Amino acid sequence: MNNFTKGALLLLSLSISMPIWAEDSQDALRHAQDLIAAGKTKEAYLLLEPLETKHAGEPFYDLLLGIAAVESGQSTRAVFALERVLSLEPNNARARAEIARAYLALGEIDTARQEFKTVREQDISPEIARTIDHYLAAADRIDTATRTTIKGYVEVTLGYDSNVNAGPDLNSIAIPSFGGLQFTLDKDSRANRAAFGTLAGGATLRHPLTESLALTTGLSGWKKMNNGKSRFDTASVDANVGLSWQQERNTYSLTAQYNNFWLDDKDYRRAAGLTAQWQHNLNARNQFSTFVQYSDLDYDKQHIRDADRWVYGAAYAHALRTGEIIFASIYGIAEKEKAKQQPQMGHDGYGIRVGAQTKSSQQLVIFGNISLEQRDYGGEEPAFLKVRDDTQLNINLGATYSLAKQWSLTPRISHTKNSSNIELNEYKRTMASLALRRDF
Repeated sequence: MNNFTKGALLLLSLSISMPIWAEDSQDALRHAQDLIAAGKTKEAYLLLEPLETKHAGEPFYDLLLGIAAVESGQSTRAVFALERVLSLEPNNARARAEIARAYLALGEIDTARQEFKTVREQDISPEIARTIDHYLAAADRIDTATRTTIKGYVEVTLGYDSNVNAGPDLNSIAIPSFGGLQFTLDKDSRANRAAFGTLAGGATLRHPLTESLALTTGLSGWKKMNNGKSRFDTASVDANVGLSWQQERNTYSLTAQYNNFWLDDKDYRRAAGLTAQWQHNLNARNQFSTFVQYSDLDYDKQHIRDADRWVYGAAYAHALRTGEIIFASIYGIAEKEKAKQQPQMGHDGYGIRVGAQTKSSQQLVIFGNISLEQRDYGGEEPAFLKVRDDTQLNINLGATYSLAKQWSLTPRISHTKNSSNIELNEYKRTMASLALRRDF
């Protein structure tokens, strides 16, 4: 039984009441209803189809015929039957859900999506709502796979950052290479806190080249402005172009990427590279992916930090029957310094990330994740006479509330703690923010 059929059987919980008819008609209709509930929709269609001349225009009959026709691949017949139901009962949620499925099968994606959304807005159970969401997601996937699509967003964020420069909470530090002499840190080297605002936006384009191959491209950017601490203002622009190939349950992609990062309105770092990914849908609720990414890091004023960076890993996501989504990923890092005889500038590492999200209502999605990354550097730090070893913990919690169509509000709080065997590299950072987003 495929996933659409399972979803259709779940939709049976939308009420269908049987009118009082002649005994023979009642028996036929009751038998057809039992066949549909048992998943024997072709048998139900063969039973109902000869009765159309006699019972067409009667909502209960037309609804059963429409359901059986959808499941039997007779989508056009289903539309005719279900339109008769809706002409008499425009608020019949079951008929509207089924005609949406028929339109989806016929490739009329926009019409199907609108009908599904109409049902979604009615007073239905959470389980039925999740089923409708699955169909809406299917409509989006079909739409994306067959048409050139452009999506974009703009976002404004206000918040508070306890450590805008990721600095240590120290006034002074002892330097072993100077015999343990204490050096006072200036204010720009210590942790600085500030309120901030961020402007962000981006757009993506997907253009099908064949039924299975598509061109993808995107451009996005953001600028973070810190109140009273403009010397720590940051900005970034990302661009990418690639190919995506779909084969049954597998999606393969190869993407070229470029990033430019600014600090205090000055060039700080550029990164260019490639990402290759394989995504495999195990079934309707389980997904596995693996990837490898290469980046050429080029620092504008600190070429000693230039490096070839590799990240590789795998991820797994599972959707629970109750609607929650849980995910986990593991990855490795290999950052090789380009500067000769400067092994302390490169590092190897690994990380793990787990998270979940749940839709607590039609408008509200709650999410959270936690990650841990270990980094081992390649050589002794000349000033501290030891090899640096860092462990970084990140915790993120938030929620997204849909204010209206394509408008959302996201409060978020995150905490980062970087532990290091070199005190200068230890820091804590907490950010709280509220973002208003408009998708288009």
